[in-house]
Amino acid sequence: MRDLVKARDHHSCIICGAPAQEIHHIEPRSNGGTNDLDNLCCVCWYCHHAVVHGPESKAIKKVLKEKVAERSA
Repeated sequence: MRDLVKARDHHSCIICGAPAQEIHHIEPRSNGGTNDLDNLCCVCWYCHHAVVHGPESKAIKKVLKEKVAERSA
């Protein structure tokens, strides 16, 4: 699955475009999120730790879902 996510996201961070080092679950598995392609995205280290899990995490989750939907279309 990791290879499919990386290919879809062109091996770049879905937020800033930098080279991606991590795969992020948009909806956490602890909240019922899955390992399905539409729940995963590539992010760089900075965006994963400072943006995705930062103070605006709820708003970012919506943006990530929209970007994944666009890339999957």
